[in-house]
Amino acid sequence: MSLLFEQLNICLSGYDEPLRAQLKQRFQAIGAKISKQISATQVTHLLGSSVLTDKYDFAVRHSIPVVSERWLDVCEKLWQSGQNVVPDCKSYLLPIFTGCIICVSGISLGLYFAWHLISNLLTRVNRGKRKTLYNHFIKRRNLFQISYNFLHSFDY
Repeated sequence: MSLLFEQLNICLSGYDEPLRAQLKQRFQAIGAKISKQISATQVTHLLGSSVLTDKYDFAVRHSIPVVSERWLDVCEKLWQSGQNVVPDCKSYLLPIFTGCIICVSGISLGLYFAWHLISNLLTRVNRGKRKTLYNHFIKRRNLFQISYNFLHSFDY
């Protein structure tokens, strides 16, 4: 067993049973520790399924990497091959808007292009699924501020 993986302390967020138990087992199999509560001093990574959780907010505020399940897949492959290296989590960060379902109202054709950018990103993040329920509502009045903030959140 790799001592490097034993240094990982993982917290899970947004997962229901039985998937939560399976993820815990997978991490424990490679030697990682699991924390029920998130802590800025103990947790090294947050494995999240959505950006809509308190643990996600805490992790972002405290610069704890929030990774997707793909990161665990890569960790397992490295561990099984005997490589003593934890993969860089930057390639496996949880995409923004994961778990968000957005409804848009009052967008005229002139605003379509601004919304089109956000819509395409949401479709990719939600793996192309169209959803009828929403947890965020964008009206014409606040679309430009959201678009501006969203576009400036990327490193160019």
